[in-house]
Amino acid sequence: MLDGFNMKKQILNYFLWLSFCTVGGICGAWLYDYSVNRYVGNFSGSAIMSRYDQNLPLVIRDPKKVVVEQNEKIIETINSSENFLMGLFKKSANGQYNLAKSEAQALVLTSDGWLITNFVSSDKNWHDDYVAIDKNGKLFAIDRRIDDESGLSFIHLTTAQGLTVAEFMKASAVRRGQSVLVVNWLAEARQDMVVKTDASPEALKTSDQAKKQIVVNGKYENSKSLAVLDLSGKVLGLFNREAKLMAADYFIYKTAGLLSDNKNSAPVLGVNYYNLAWQLNTAVTVQGALLTKNQQSPAVIKGLPADKAGLKEGDVIISLDELVLTKNLDLGDLLADYRPGDKVLVKYLRAGKEKTVELVLGAK
Repeated sequence: MLDGFNMKKQILNYFLWLSFCTVGGICGAWLYDYSVNRYVGNFSGSAIMSRYDQNLPLVIRDPKKVVVEQNEKIIETINSSENFLMGLFKKSANGQYNLAKSEAQALVLTSDGWLITNFVSSDKNWHDDYVAIDKNGKLFAIDRRIDDESGLSFIHLTTAQGLTVAEFMKASAVRRGQSVLVVNWLAEARQDMVVKTDASPEALKTSDQAKKQIVVNGKYENSKSLAVLDLSGKVLGLFNREAKLMAADYFIYKTAGLLSDNKNSAPVLGVNYYNLAWQLNTAVTVQGALLTKNQQSPAVIKGLPADKAGLKEGDVIISLDELVLTKNLDLGDLLADYRPGDKVLVKYLRAGKEKTVELVLGAK
C-alpha cells in the first residue's frame, strides 16, 4: 500500500511525464513541419500541400505593408496621370473656371499639342467654343480637331510645346484580372479590374482594323471618364463616346500619323486572315496568319500593299521583320508598331515552302 505522500508523488510524476510528452510532441511536429517538410518534402507523400509549399505563387509576409505600398502606388499613379490629362471647358465670359467641373477629359498624345478626347459633338465647330486647362491652371485654345471612327476626337492646342505625353500599354500585354485605375482629371479615380482583354474575339480578322475592345468590371455609361491606367501609369485603354473601352494599340499608330503629317492616318496591309495559333488541331504546329476571304472581301484586297507584293489566298504570314506571330501577338497587333510608308519584310509560307517579300505599307 502506498502512503499518502508517495501517492501524491506518483501522481505528480505522471502529470510531469504527460506534460513533457505533450510539449515534446508539439516541438517535434513543429520542427518536422518547419525544416524537413519545408526544405525536403513531405515524406508521407500526402496530396495535401504544406503551408510552406514552394510551389505556392505568393506568400504575404506582412499584409499590412503590402496594402500600404499598393495604396501609395495607386496615389502616385493618380498624381502622375494629372500630368498628361487635361480638362475641357466651355469658354467663360469672365475667364474664370471651376476646375472640379470640367465638361470632358482629354489625354496628351504629342508634346506639341495633339490631344484625344471622347467629347464628340454634332457641332462641327464645337472646338471653337472650348478651351483646355492643365493641372497648373494654364489655359490653351483649340485650333482644330479631327473626328475619328472609333468614337473619339483628336484636337490640337494652339502654341503648345513640351507637354507631358501619356505612355501606352499594348493590348497584348493586358491580362484578365489585372488591377487598373479609371481616372478623371482632378475629379475622381476608381480602382477596377480587367474582365476581358477582347470583348468580341473573332477567328477571322482584317489586318487594318485594330479597334480591340477591353472590358472592365465597372460600368461607366454615365461617367465622363476617359483613360484607364495600369498601376505603373501606362494607359491601356480609352473610353469612347459610347463608353466602350478601346485598347491603346489603335491610338499608337494614329499618333504616328499626327506627328508626321498632321493627319489621322493608319498603316494598311490589305489582308483578311485567320490566326492559326487559335486552332484546336494540336497536331498542326504552324503558327501565323492564314490569308482567308470573308463574306465582304477577298483574302488579299486588290490594289493594296499585300496584293502588290504578290501575296495570295492560302499563304500563311509567319513574321514581320523577323518578329514571329503568336497567339498573343497577332498580325494586327504587330502592325500597330508601324506607320504608313514603312517598309516591312514579310516572311510567309506558300504550299509549305518559306518565302520572303518586302513591301511598303499604305495609308487610310
